[in-house]
Amino acid sequence: MSGAPRECVAQSAPLPLIAPKSNLLLGRERTNSAPLPTSHKLQAQRQDSYWVAQSTSQSFFFAGDDESQDADQGLKRSHVIVNLVKCAVGAGSFSLPAAFTTVGMEFGIVSLIVFGVVAAYTMTLLADAEKRVIAERSESLLEVENGQIDHKSLEEAAEGKDPSRLTYPELMKALFPELRIYIPRIGLDRNVAGDIVTFAIILTSIGVSVAYALFIGTSLHGKPFNWDGTWIMAGLLVPMGLLAQLRSFKYLAFTSVLGDVAVTAGVVGTIAIGLSDGRSITWPHTDAIKVVGTEFGGVARGLATISFLFLVHIMTLPMTQSLKSDLERPKDWHFVAHVSYAFIGLLNLLFTVLAVCIFWDDDGGIASPVTNNLGDGAGPTTIKLLLCVDLLFTIPMIMAVGREVIENSFLSPTATDHLTELKRTVVRIIYVLVVAGLGLGAIKSSGINNAFNDVLGLIGGLTNTMVGLILPPFALHRAIRSPLSNPARIGGFVISAVGLALLGTSTYYTMHDIIHPAKK
Repeated sequence: MSGAPRECVAQSAPLPLIAPKSNLLLGRERTNSAPLPTSHKLQAQRQDSYWVAQSTSQSFFFAGDDESQDADQGLKRSHVIVNLVKCAVGAGSFSLPAAFTTVGMEFGIVSLIVFGVVAAYTMTLLADAEKRVIAERSESLLEVENGQIDHKSLEEAAEGKDPSRLTYPELMKALFPELRIYIPRIGLDRNVAGDIVTFAIILTSIGVSVAYALFIGTSLHGKPFNWDGTWIMAGLLVPMGLLAQLRSFKYLAFTSVLGDVAVTAGVVGTIAIGLSDGRSITWPHTDAIKVVGTEFGGVARGLATISFLFLVHIMTLPMTQSLKSDLERPKDWHFVAHVSYAFIGLLNLLFTVLAVCIFWDDDGGIASPVTNNLGDGAGPTTIKLLLCVDLLFTIPMIMAVGREVIENSFLSPTATDHLTELKRTVVRIIYVLVVAGLGLGAIKSSGINNAFNDVLGLIGGLTNTMVGLILPPFALHRAIRSPLSNPARIGGFVISAVGLALLGTSTYYTMHDIIHPAKK
């Protein structure tokens, strides 16, 4: 697959005649049989945007295909599946064995499966909600005068002057326009729903970047490196700062392949090295790891760690919008989500159960990440270095998710004049300083061995549950205006309620343990 970034992905040619109103109007009965209209062209994307990085990623798992990279077609389903899997399988996977020690072995297995199923379902809800909003908005393009369609409106849509694809915050603003704070005296006009998602995206971007930096820190602090955590974080400032200033992610295209190698080596190597050191695969004794965790706070924190892995919903709309003919064939995204999460769930379940069964009897228990249980031989050293290098080059792309929101709030995405670029440089320097500062603060508060797990739990419980469990059911059922008695809507309320409970409990206990680390 070619690594050269493209300006945008336009799903299919110009907007055709819209399907009959009865099939498209929000608030009517949901119809899955009739295709939605083809999408408008997306706005041009900066070459240092995360959307472009994902759309042009390379992989060992599919060959280069010029046809699949046609800017007017989008990506094939297989390519988007791989991209989604790579979003959810990584550093978080190596924290799951430790999470099972607090959640409980059997309960952890059930929870992981449930999270996988629910995450795939809520991803389809979010994508469907966007398509329903687009369907309703598309009708406004058919300005009929004397029975004639206004073709000028259609041509403008096809030229990208009225792009229809939405970001997550834009979707929430469109669905909940009444959640508005308007104080003209001070010039305040904000949509609360959109701002909540915007805040969650920025916080997730910063938090995941901090978690990746801490993964590097805890790996290099352990054997055989034994480096000081403070100096590691200080040392990361320079490479992170330089990488954040890249104006095109084409220079990081190789990191997709590096990620494949690093994660595969990490998963396979952890199991192989664990067994080669004289350990065996034995089911943990219940006096070491319970069937269900007995400490409520530990269970909540463990579930938040699992949610960090599965609830990557801030990437749902960029992913579905990169899919070929996404609006014409909305069921394609359902296929992508279900297949991706089946693989994600199966791989992580197998790896986690094997890792727990191998390392549960180690002195000191199972570390987070579990790679720190491997010791200091050549194999463990290679695995840790591969993962650290991969994460170092991934951090600028993760930071891009949030800093794009900040930059686009006061800078034109297409502006390249000297003053604008200077402002971008300053924003990125500040962003890197915030990430490094929070990472250093986490080390000072929780200790180098606990900081990574604490940040994972905080982001998984606070932001991932919000964007992945709480909001998607409300979004779709608001979009289709389903009645309160609708069983699917009731099920959505249950998912949102569970997400809200997990958000509150996991955030409370994680913050409690960060503030009072002596009680760990």
